[in-house]
Amino acid sequence: MTALATNYRTYDLPWTQGDLEERRFRRLMFVGVLLWLLLIVAARLLPTPDRPKAMPLPEEVVKLVLQPPPEQKKVEPKKVEAAKAPEPAAPVDQDKLKGLIKTGRDAYNNGDYPTAIKAYNSALQMDKNNALVQKLLEQAKGKAGQ
Repeated sequence: MTALATNYRTYDLPWTQGDLEERRFRRLMFVGVLLWLLLIVAARLLPTPDRPKAMPLPEEVVKLVLQPPPEQKKVEPKKVEAAKAPEPAAPVDQDKLKGLIKTGRDAYNNGDYPTAIKAYNSALQMDKNNALVQKLLEQAKGKAGQ
């Protein structure tokens, strides 16, 4: 004869509550809510202290509050005259300027630094804002030891 083993076990998870625990939880919740309601009713029945009356404001403060704000003087911005653009420099003869730069470079490359410096100074007199001429002049002065 073969015996058939059957499993009649109910599988409950560890957090599953039984009927006894559920009734206990509901009873505790009912008691807690009832206590809160009693506390609220008791707080409403307690007498409230009388509030002291507010002190009257001094008359100066009342006048200050009711007085309209003083009118502010309108300050007009100062008129600023537009800065005049500098007068354009006299037109530079580009061919002559290029010739002086070429002369200075040739003298610099040949080691004749004083002649290069004179050529670059002449070019600077023609165009004082020429960055290339200023740079070449500084190089020539550096080589000449000035």
